[in-house]
Amino acid sequence: MSLFGAFSIASQALLSNRIAINSTTKNINNSYTEGYSREEPVFADVPESGVSVEELRRVFSRALFKQYVSANQEREAYSQESTILSQIESVFNDATGSGFSEALNSFFSSLHDVALNPDDIAARESFLGAARTLVGRIRQSYSSLEEIGETYYGKLLNSVDRLNQLLKELSQVNKFIPLSKGSPTYNQYLDQRDKLVEEISSLIETKVTFNEDGTVNLHTAKGFALVLKDRAFKVSVDRDSSGIHLKINGSDISSSLKKGLNRWNSLRNRFS
Repeated sequence: MSLFGAFSIASQALLSNRIAINSTTKNINNSYTEGYSREEPVFADVPESGVSVEELRRVFSRALFKQYVSANQEREAYSQESTILSQIESVFNDATGSGFSEALNSFFSSLHDVALNPDDIAARESFLGAARTLVGRIRQSYSSLEEIGETYYGKLLNSVDRLNQLLKELSQVNKFIPLSKGSPTYNQYLDQRDKLVEEISSLIETKVTFNEDGTVNLHTAKGFALVLKDRAFKVSVDRDSSGIHLKINGSDISSSLKKGLNRWNSLRNRFS
């Protein structure tokens, strides 16, 4: 081997190890960066040229990511339900013994007294007072529940707007992923893809399908398409006398959703 050949091999080895060191530095600098996936250099032998970095492989498990998406959906769904039920519980205020049930018990107790002593004026006055209190409590509770419902309806509209924005962003990322393969930005697009899927899963029940080119397809639990590669489908909200309905391209998907947006929606319809 000539001296120049030896220098070439040494130079190639130094360059490859420099790429590996830069990758390690990048991993350290982003160790606390949300959504960042660690990279590891993959070396390959090059005949008569030494060694080169074949790729910077992204450390990622599709199976674990799908499990994480499912767990994220469960956590967000139960968190929303807990918040709504806590507000409904505060309306009735039965835990402290001064809520709706107390007014109801007082009404039936005074009614029992009147039934035992129909000629007792004091019992009658007590019954009328208890009835007025109960009616007032019913009206107040109804008004509070309506207020909670309207508040969350506004939040639902905001969440759907955010969801549509995320679906559009994911379709755009899907468009650039195949084009960037082999470039330094490829892994960044994949990280962005997973971060978008994570946020989408916190808003709506989602199933993820990975394509061979690195893109993803998203569907609801019952198979309604949300994103097909670079195409995003719009989610809309419709409200009528029967309740609030979530739709994709005009198809009602409310009954097929058990988590995410529909969790509080079903609760609101139940108490309205």
